Amino acid sequence: MKTAKLLILSLILILTVCVEVTAQNLSSLAPGDRIRVALLKTPNRKDSGIYHSVSNEAIIMTLEKSGKRAKVPLAAIASLEVCWETKRNGWAGAGIGLVVGTLAGGAIGSVSGASDPWFGDSALPTLAGMAIGAPAGLFLGTVIGLQISTTQWEEVPLGSDY
Repeated sequence: MKTAKLLILSLILILTVCVEVTAQNLSSLAPGDRIRVALLKTPNRKDSGIYHSVSNEAIIMTLEKSGKRAKVPLAAIASLEVCWETKRNGWAGAGIGLVVGTLAGGAIGSVSGASDPWFGDSALPTLAGMAIGAPAGLFLGTVIGLQISTTQWEEVPLGSDY
């Protein structure tokens, strides 16, 4: 019992030390960071761009869509987010492709084998279809997944610490 408590305490201490605080603030932004801004007058529309600097009055950024440099007043900002990760979805695509390819291959093999009296009631055509469909689906799903990316955004509190 004492060992279990000691193990749990050690695990909690390790996790506490290893957890990195990721909360951003205006002073932690670096020139070149990708940011996304929503204005008070249009809170549902978010404009993204490259952060350059901040003053007591405004954020200077280059808008992605137009490439123009913009000075956005801090008083007009409803929310500010910083991009901390953009990842590709290759593994998810591979998994989905593997499942779909296996099922489609098995279905096609089953249908094609059912019409051939040589196979009879054998599961061989279904297994052969699955064996061909699985790697084809895996490959195709991976290629499609790598074309799709997901961007992770983190809200930056608009405080007075800039």
